[in-house]
Amino acid sequence: MSDLGTNTLREILDQPDAWKAAAEATLSDIAGLKRIFDYNDFEEVIFCGCGSSHYLAMSAALTFQQLTSMRARALPASEIWLYPKANLPKEGRILFVPLSRSGETTEIVQALQVLKQNYNVCTLAISCADGSSLVQNADYALVSPRIREESIVMTGSFTSMLLICKLLAAIVAGNQSFIDQVMTLSDELAALFPSFRAEAERLCYEVHSRRFFFLGAGAYYGLACECALKMREMALKAAAEPSHPLELRHGPKSVVNEDTVVVCFISEAGSNYESVLLAEMRSYGATTVAIGDPAHLNGNRFEMTRAIPVAPSLDDLTRGLLYVPFSQLYSYHQAILGGINPDNPRNLTAVVNLA
Repeated sequence: MSDLGTNTLREILDQPDAWKAAAEATLSDIAGLKRIFDYNDFEEVIFCGCGSSHYLAMSAALTFQQLTSMRARALPASEIWLYPKANLPKEGRILFVPLSRSGETTEIVQALQVLKQNYNVCTLAISCADGSSLVQNADYALVSPRIREESIVMTGSFTSMLLICKLLAAIVAGNQSFIDQVMTLSDELAALFPSFRAEAERLCYEVHSRRFFFLGAGAYYGLACECALKMREMALKAAAEPSHPLELRHGPKSVVNEDTVVVCFISEAGSNYESVLLAEMRSYGATTVAIGDPAHLNGNRFEMTRAIPVAPSLDDLTRGLLYVPFSQLYSYHQAILGGINPDNPRNLTAVVNLA
């Protein structure tokens, strides 16, 4: 039992060093990244990925648009490859940002080729694999230098590439204070890991549930999608779903009961509504977990909710990256509790190659 998931746990706990290396690599050529935008008038920025990398793209696009005021959106790579006319503008220059841990996934490589052959596009690949097909065929690339995941599930690769996307947005926006905040994240995570590990393990052993909801609004929604996926991939919990917080009231709450855990990534804009929502879910018997700024978790609004305070000195767009490792640990411990090896999840491969 103790040998289960050793690679996955190591890769989760290695994230502070991986984030530091990714940040340093990204900031090594700020002038070069700025020139991409200085010399191009982009109609929009399209972030693109598959699976976890698509959820990464969802969070990255909203972060980029909020910080830069440039139009940005996220698409699955297959939508660009198979349905380009339905998803891409007929005119205007596009910045295409494909995201891939391996840089070899069929759909992302095909999407890059479709765009380069048929559209007015500049390509900036973000990957963990220097020398991959994606990196070699893009106009520019940013590579996370320390990620060499042996596990199939994405953990540090997801967060490291998202950190790169956040820094890219801040560089384009000229937002030095945001850059400074991102640069503190590796130390913040290292300091949080002891409490994260203890709370994730305690939650698993004290609350035996079969249904899980991960809630996130705005740029947190992509994170909620990724964290629900980790619960399915690592622990084989089929009933693990993401939702925008207030959307839980519009139908999904019908399945909430005493066999449900609801994890909510608390936002500054939505904290009042999110606290009321969690109270409603508790009235149906659910166990509720709130992770966020301590200032938002104070008082009786979150009474009876398991509160996980995170980084009061950071703003929402920065702090959200810290929510993901907690959820990764929660999924990891759910797998171990069930005697499942998260290093080798069922039916999955590290790279998806379509025939």
